[in-house]
Amino acid sequence: MTSIIASIWPATKSPEILKEAFENNVEILRFNFSHFNHKDAMEYIKVIENLKKENYKFKKLWDIEWPSIRIWVLSSPKNYEKGEIFSLFSDEKKAIGKKDLRCDYDLEKDVRIGQIVRIDSWLFDTEVVEIKDSEVILKSLNDGTVTSRRHVNLPGIHLRLPALSEKDKSDLLFCIDNKFDIIAMSFTRDADWVRQVKNFLKENGGENIEIMCKIENQEGIENIREIADAADSIMVARWDLGTECPFEKIPEYQILLIKTSKEKGKKVVVATQMLESMINNPSATRAEIGDIFTAVTQGADHTMLSGETTTWKYAMNAIKTMNTVIQEAKNYMKN
Repeated sequence: MTSIIASIWPATKSPEILKEAFENNVEILRFNFSHFNHKDAMEYIKVIENLKKENYKFKKLWDIEWPSIRIWVLSSPKNYEKGEIFSLFSDEKKAIGKKDLRCDYDLEKDVRIGQIVRIDSWLFDTEVVEIKDSEVILKSLNDGTVTSRRHVNLPGIHLRLPALSEKDKSDLLFCIDNKFDIIAMSFTRDADWVRQVKNFLKENGGENIEIMCKIENQEGIENIREIADAADSIMVARWDLGTECPFEKIPEYQILLIKTSKEKGKKVVVATQMLESMINNPSATRAEIGDIFTAVTQGADHTMLSGETTTWKYAMNAIKTMNTVIQEAKNYMKN
């Protein structure tokens, strides 16, 4: 039966809230390491482990950041108008202008003139107009605001990022020490990367931890059969998938990923914006209801809540809404 993955945040440290979530079909609690450190995570882990003694047997999922390109920390947001020209630097020693940005990757080695560079996914698109040593000059394609640590995407470009950073290794060791059940791998590119992570886990006593591969780019789509062979489960991670690939392909890719996972006997998760409107509203849109229903009837083993439960304003509403639709979809499939 389809169950729910819920992302956790401060309000979820309450045992009463977590018990109610468990009773409403939440099976897995997701720690998003982009917003967690080890010290903070320990507070949640203690609560979850104590609940297990009362037979609330949650699984713990650690969504590790993995190598990616991000904007550096900014002292304040930067605003841009359509057509504005500015530079993105990879050299931390170079002085930059008021509107310029830095990132943690030497993208000048990979991009070309005319290449689209997406900052904060679809929220701020830019185009490469000139390339210099450690500097890429960009033209904004829409008005936008950039804040600290936003993702930078280069659609269609094979990146030279390593499989495991030192930070990732530290996170994996933390997960082993604290008996996490699942590790989520962002931007899984190929099966070899999965094997490298599995080998690291095995070498350090974490061979029982499952690997959930998040498919978020074209390479992941093209290599899905080999990735599914190596993985324990697959996530249809629709946010970055729709940033790296044409967004109109997302429904087609969702069908492909679910079908392939089922053929390989692997579990599959459908994620991203499933109840996005409930971050700020007490009820869902009709389109969101249809999205959950479709995912269940297509064969999803889990559906996931991200921002819907991290803000917690209407988190329990979102959990109950998702569970109600899951149950209805399962009843429909029985008939």
